[in-house]
Amino acid sequence: MKSIVCLVTTRMAYLTIIWILFSSSVAIAQTAQEKVKVHRDKKYMFLLQYPSSCSVAPATHEHTRFRLICGDDSDQYDFFVNVQYIEALKNVSAKEAIASLTPQDYLNALRETIPDAKLLSSGKSYLSQLEAAYWVVTFTYKTFGVEAPLNSLQIKTFKNGYVYTLGFRSPSARFNDLLPVFQNIAAGFIIKH
Repeated sequence: MKSIVCLVTTRMAYLTIIWILFSSSVAIAQTAQEKVKVHRDKKYMFLLQYPSSCSVAPATHEHTRFRLICGDDSDQYDFFVNVQYIEALKNVSAKEAIASLTPQDYLNALRETIPDAKLLSSGKSYLSQLEAAYWVVTFTYKTFGVEAPLNSLQIKTFKNGYVYTLGFRSPSARFNDLLPVFQNIAAGFIIKH
C-alpha cells in the first residue's frame, strides 16, 4: 500500500511539473506571437523590444529612461528601464559589480521608501549577455486611501560605468502568470556599447 501511495504521489508531482512547463510554454508562445515595437535610446545606448499592446508612460523616477504600462484598467502592470552613469564604476566589470551587491543591502535601500517590502527571492542572472543580479519583492502600494499588494522584480547589470536596471511590477495575485511577459521583454533588451 505504501509503495502505491508513493507511486501516485510521484505521478502527481510529474503531472504537476508537466502542467507548469506546458502553461509557461503556452504563455511564452502567446507573448512571442504578439506584435512588438522597438524603443531605441541613443543617449543611454540600449534597445528594447516590447509588446505593441503596451503603452509608453511618463517616468516616475529621475533615472527612468523608458516606462511601459500594460494590461487593461482592471489588471495593469508596468515595466521600466532605469539607467544611471556612475564614474567610479567606469572600469568595473559587471561580474565585479554584481559580486558587491547583497540581497540585504538591496532590501535595506528599498525599505527607505517602502518600509513593508519583503524579499521573496534573489540571485544571479544575465541581462544583454552581461552578468546581472535580480530581486523579487512583495509590498503594499498605498495611494489616496487605496492599498494594493504588489510584487516587483528588478534585474541589474553594469557596463562602462552605466548601471542598467529593468523592473516589472504587477498585482501580487497575477505576478507568476505575467512573469513570462516580463521575461520576454527583458530578453529583448540590448545594450549597444
